[in-house]
Amino acid sequence: MVSFMHPWILYYTHSSVGEYIRRNYTSDISTAGIGQAIGVSLYHLCRCFKDVTKVTIISYINLLRCDTAKTLLASGNYSVSEAAFMSGFQNMSYFTKTYKQYKGCIPSKEKAGSE
Repeated sequence: MVSFMHPWILYYTHSSVGEYIRRNYTSDISTAGIGQAIGVSLYHLCRCFKDVTKVTIISYINLLRCDTAKTLLASGNYSVSEAAFMSGFQNMSYFTKTYKQYKGCIPSKEKAGSE
């Protein structure tokens, strides 16, 4: 059985999710929490978001967090751990692994590169 999603439903879901994530990505958010906040099921949320953006919600959140951390590190005002926690990461090893995956280098290289 093929399910049909009206484009406006996809757009509404994506724009609501995007707005919620941009407001809350520095805090400890989850896909379940996002679904509850905008009033859609976890399955519907993940499926619609990926249909529109071609990336998962977790990937989108991690990319926003890594971009924020990169900006903080480039400013020279924050340590790697401060940048990680200010960006919404709760675990340093996960931050380092994720940052390397999305940015191609470890965060301490970004810090050193800005000096």
